[in-house]
Amino acid sequence: ALTVLSSWWYLLQVETGDLGDVYKIRVSCDEVPGFEGWHLKSFHLEELQTKQNLNFDCKCWLSLNREDKELVKEFPAVIEDQKTLPVYKYVVSVHIGDRWGAETFANVYITLYGKRGDTGVRKLHTSLTKGRKFQRNKV
Repeated sequence: ALTVLSSWWYLLQVETGDLGDVYKIRVSCDEVPGFEGWHLKSFHLEELQTKQNLNFDCKCWLSLNREDKELVKEFPAVIEDQKTLPVYKYVVSVHIGDRWGAETFANVYITLYGKRGDTGVRKLHTSLTKGRKFQRNKV
């Protein structure tokens, strides 16, 4: 069981199996109409059997309107006497075909996998190019 302390005022207990070494957490919030965002200061985990504490410095917004416009973020564990793992940002280029019907108005999601896990399902909601996303013969 883990006790989760978040942003000073939330205290939750979560029952899990053995997670092994926790080196990061992924925090997300739902996209609700009218939702302006959530500022997350920090996250703290305590393993109830061993009393091991893990701290995660967040200091960011989960919002589609602020900072980097994300509702899902990952945070590395801050462990004394250990180097904190870096968090990388990626630019994903989606090349749409030139055939009839190649474009879409649907929500498009991606998951990246690596040696230390995965990103979880991420919605591709922000484009770095002008115009509508996922148009025929566009990037």
